[in-house]
Amino acid sequence: PPRPGGEPASLIGSTVVRIEKDRAVVLGRLTQVGGSMRLLPGVTRPQRIAVKPPSNMDSNAASHSTAGLVSARRGGGSFDFILNPRPNADLDRDHIVIGQILEEEGMFILERLNNLATNNYNGATLVVVKVERAQVL
Repeated sequence: PPRPGGEPASLIGSTVVRIEKDRAVVLGRLTQVGGSMRLLPGVTRPQRIAVKPPSNMDSNAASHSTAGLVSARRGGGSFDFILNPRPNADLDRDHIVIGQILEEEGMFILERLNNLATNNYNGATLVVVKVERAQVL
């Protein structure tokens, strides 16, 4: 949560971090980091103190055994989240399933993301892809 008087961080407008073809589409690079403006010692202009990613000790028995699951890093500490376009048990070690794509349109979009061209250096897309909306049910 933001500090009193601060703004929340938002996944709206966040971008694709990288695509690992048929394994993971990593999203969540924030463009709206939220936080608050504060005067810091020795600095003459207010500085933005960004919202820190939440940490957690969540666990569940869900496996990345089907396509279209949404997962986050175990222990938190990051706003990044993963959509898996194919079953990917390798994600079970470091990530926890937190949701699932429910509609056929969402699976279609995931497949299109999975097939985007990426650079060979870090898997970043060759085009900018932004999250337009995100909904928690």
